[in-house]
Amino acid sequence: MNLSPSLSQSLSQSLTIAIATTLLWSGLTPSARSETIQAEASSSSSVPFDSMAYWQQRTVWRTVEVPTGGFSILMPEQPRYFTQGSSDAPLEEQNFVTAIESSYGALYMVGWSGAPRAIAWDTAAQAELFEDERQALIHNFDGELLQAEDVEIRGNPGKGYKLLGQVDGEPYVMTHRSYLMGDRLYQITVVVPASRAPGFVGMAEGFIQSFQPL
Repeated sequence: MNLSPSLSQSLSQSLTIAIATTLLWSGLTPSARSETIQAEASSSSSVPFDSMAYWQQRTVWRTVEVPTGGFSILMPEQPRYFTQGSSDAPLEEQNFVTAIESSYGALYMVGWSGAPRAIAWDTAAQAELFEDERQALIHNFDGELLQAEDVEIRGNPGKGYKLLGQVDGEPYVMTHRSYLMGDRLYQITVVVPASRAPGFVGMAEGFIQSFQPL
């Protein structure tokens, strides 16, 4: 099966656009986020600033079930749902559920869309899809690949990536997982300002690991 690169590239481009758009929804510039974080840090002396315990005590997480997407996941705050269409024939519209912790500029996102069903039985096409996605993520995120790994969920193949890139000219770290399950591709992503990334490693992994097919 010859898989058009436009499929994975369009998925990654949609994901990148959604990330940039959602971060802008926060209404906070990087400098404003910094001022807010420092103000909150100074008001809490019992738990060290930048510790995971500090971050967890300030955020309410809950399980979000998305029947139309066929999954559940833990998310902070109130999630937003939206859809982006596509002009590419092999690509169905891409759906997103997102949540953002405005004070920290941390974005949590799941995207899902249809893929050609025949790819489920074609390992070469799967490898091509993930490779095209990797290249497109690096290009669209204007990023540097920091880490790549093979992953799976319930026997379904996937890829994991960590990238350092740019969103609206600001440095961000993206932790990303893609899973191909039958004729559906899932993309689970956490994006945080590069300066805050070391303190969000555990939370990013916890979010990604909480993803469960229904």
